[in-house]
Amino acid sequence: VVGDVIALTKPLPFVPAVNDEVTQAVLDDKDKVRLFSGDTDASDPQLQDEEIAAILLYRRNIFRATALACETIAAKLARKVTYQIYQEIQERLTEQQQSYLHLAKVFDKRAATTDATPFNGGLLVSSHVLALADTMRVQPYFSRGMMTEPGTDGAIDNDAIYQPVD
Repeated sequence: VVGDVIALTKPLPFVPAVNDEVTQAVLDDKDKVRLFSGDTDASDPQLQDEEIAAILLYRRNIFRATALACETIAAKLARKVTYQIYQEIQERLTEQQQSYLHLAKVFDKRAATTDATPFNGGLLVSSHVLALADTMRVQPYFSRGMMTEPGTDGAIDNDAIYQPVD
């Protein structure tokens, strides 16, 4: 562990490499996840800093990270419910678990509306070359010249298409 951030010995393919910028973002976002999930009692934290740091490495969107944190807390509460003997303690823990699961759904919905970022590709030649080289990218359905008659140059005769109407 490096500070409050888990040091990865072998980075996973879907996790960004840990560097100073990512580390600082995780440290700043850790408090946001705590605030949004309601885990603000310093004397009784529901999640450890390392758990939140791991969540932030997998879910970079703060709302998606908060939803996963709420699901994690709900899973911990579900485990506690199994071991409780007294009925009223079990009911209270079940209510807390359901509240955290509801909160996770709320933040998942919020993330769905804020996570959508339009992509304005093709502005740079280098980004176009990278997009073409990406084998995981969905290939376009349409391409220039795909409707061209074999043996022709593909030029369109505008005079034949646009005839004036009398």
